[in-house]
Amino acid sequence: MQRDLFTRAFALLMALSLPMVAVGADSDESLRDQIESSMRLTGSIDIEADGSVSAFTLDQEDKVSAALADYVHQKVASWHFEPVLGDGGEAVQIRTPVHLRLLAKSVAGEDDSVELSIASADFSKESAPKDPTTLHFDRMQPPQYPLDAVRARVSGDVAMLVEVGRDGRVKNLHARQVNLRVQKGARIMKKWRARLAAASEHAIRDWTFKVPTEGPQADCESWHIVVPISFSFDRSAAKRYGQWDTYVAGPVQSTPWLDKDDAKQNVSADALADGGLYLLREDGPRLLSSLDKGP
Repeated sequence: MQRDLFTRAFALLMALSLPMVAVGADSDESLRDQIESSMRLTGSIDIEADGSVSAFTLDQEDKVSAALADYVHQKVASWHFEPVLGDGGEAVQIRTPVHLRLLAKSVAGEDDSVELSIASADFSKESAPKDPTTLHFDRMQPPQYPLDAVRARVSGDVAMLVEVGRDGRVKNLHARQVNLRVQKGARIMKKWRARLAAASEHAIRDWTFKVPTEGPQADCESWHIVVPISFSFDRSAAKRYGQWDTYVAGPVQSTPWLDKDDAKQNVSADALADGGLYLLREDGPRLLSSLDKGP
């Protein structure tokens, strides 16, 4: 199978280049299955009226190996979407941004191979400053790194789902997932996830936003956005495009202030890079096929 051949071809490369998670003396062996490495990539997709993909552009493709780029192109080309309807109710062609998260996990066996997959994809649009048709930051103070986490050398990423009201203030917020770059006991890991989530929530509650004044979003009662927050000791390394990041994946928490059947409960926040504001689109494309296996 092509997947098996690709996995074996990358096994040695992954073993040599994947960064390590800091393992503490009190590490919980049961957490080893949650250790994974991922790479975030971005691009754009042209979707035809029938939902097929006619074109895919991978951003900064020169920063990704040719084999990895080919893998992504082949997978995305096989996707199929629910047709997007225009204002007149007819199916239309669209171009959408895409945020991809590639996942590499070791596979137990004699060859110690690494399994590669596309773990998540998000089609949210990153809000542009001064664009009157979308939501964007007005005033925001970045979260402060908790001092006890700094002393303990704990780093990680928090994916926040935020609801913004018409007054530009935060109505609701929730930490969807916290991934840590350290492996300790389960109770200690839970504590650090809570600390980083609390620091993110404390800062975001005071943020204000400029709401849309033009376009289809202008009449909304509220807006939902994803805000990825990174707590890292090496900010430049965390932002390197096309690099692998290794961490212990935290559980995905359902958002209590959303209906259980709301599509936003399934937002792929882990595919989004930190430092941005991503507006969840009610009219965004809906993928019908599997991320990694095509139709």
